Amino acid sequence: MNYIFLGALIGEWVAGPIGILIGAGLGQLLNEISASAARRREEKRCKTLAWVKCFFSCLGKLAKSDGRVSEDETAFVKSLLKEWNFSKETRGQMIASFNEGRDSTQSFETLVAELKDHIPRTSGANKLRHDLTTLFCVLVSADRVASSEEVEMLKKAGKILGAEKIVKEFFTRKNGFTKKRSIKKVLRLEDCYKLLGISADATDIEVKKAYRKKALKLHPDKVQGAGLSDELIQKAKVRFQRLNNAYDMIRKQRGMK
Repeated sequence: MNYIFLGALIGEWVAGPIGILIGAGLGQLLNEISASAARRREEKRCKTLAWVKCFFSCLGKLAKSDGRVSEDETAFVKSLLKEWNFSKETRGQMIASFNEGRDSTQSFETLVAELKDHIPRTSGANKLRHDLTTLFCVLVSADRVASSEEVEMLKKAGKILGAEKIVKEFFTRKNGFTKKRSIKKVLRLEDCYKLLGISADATDIEVKKAYRKKALKLHPDKVQGAGLSDELIQKAKVRFQRLNNAYDMIRKQRGMK
């Protein structure tokens, strides 16, 4: 709005020609105040966009850490974009940032450090860092299997963002990993092949065959029908779950359907 014209109009109506000058001066002042407020809003918007872009770059790097971005991880990122209700333009920028992070040669620690630097130093900064760390954890758990590399990356993110406790607690809460899948028991890829009883150079067909053979043996329905004690049945269920986790990780790493 042109406050000079408005001020002059009011000034003329109130005090004639002299009022025009006074009103115009007041209008100029209002113009400057309005422009200053607009600049502050734009600066705030740019600062917000900066840390959000960094955050999505970190998500991209973390999701690709084990070789590929899974469908579950993609679904999580899409749900996040929808939840945050970005405009079409901003949504496109965030997707671009995710892809840049996914393909970046920079380390995850470097990207997280950049994120930390861009988070505004306000009273809510600490909570924001904790919330973003939680979202990193949720991304890793999206496909129900965490590689040792992903866990290490989460630890580093927690340390950089001052949210180590968030990472530790997440792996023991029911809405994160259960105690059976805590940090100490996260499967490594080499462990996955051992669980299936095959080597890492096995073909995809051999992987599927080995999984089916093991799954048939450990399936809960078969175990329960064998007349075993409740304790042994429970142990078999845990083994069956670990077998599924191992197979999921191998499939994910190989890009198998």
